Amino acid sequence: MKAWTITALQSESQLEQIAEGVFDFDIRAAEARGFIQDPAHIMMLAISTDLVVGMASAVLIRHPDKRNELWVNEVGVGDQYRGQGMAPALLEALFAWARTHECQNVWLLMDEGNIPAERSYRKLSPSSERRDTVMFEWSLKPAAD
Repeated sequence: MKAWTITALQSESQLEQIAEGVFDFDIRAAEARGFIQDPAHIMMLAISTDLVVGMASAVLIRHPDKRNELWVNEVGVGDQYRGQGMAPALLEALFAWARTHECQNVWLLMDEGNIPAERSYRKLSPSSERRDTVMFEWSLKPAAD
């Protein structure tokens, strides 16, 4: 029996208690506030009592020549909560949100060799898989913190 429930992020207060391993870094209040206020951004949280034990974040992408798509930014599950089916459940919640926003596709990239994540994603029967994708990244110097 799972000991967590899934809900959408709606308030900064939901991010006050977070299990180890869910996020890469500490929550930054201004960025969290901006994320919550932007209607194109969505984050599903897995919560056990008041503790965030998993999350999946995404952004709605609009194109002038295509139907809406949802880009999954990141999926994170607390170190002690892995192997409980949480990642697929979080993604299913994002899929449901995407359907209400008329998205045609949901897509994500993952690090090659992340076998646990790949197993989780395959449980959701993706309609396609590409191994030939190349990602470019440009590091822009952020404003001084």
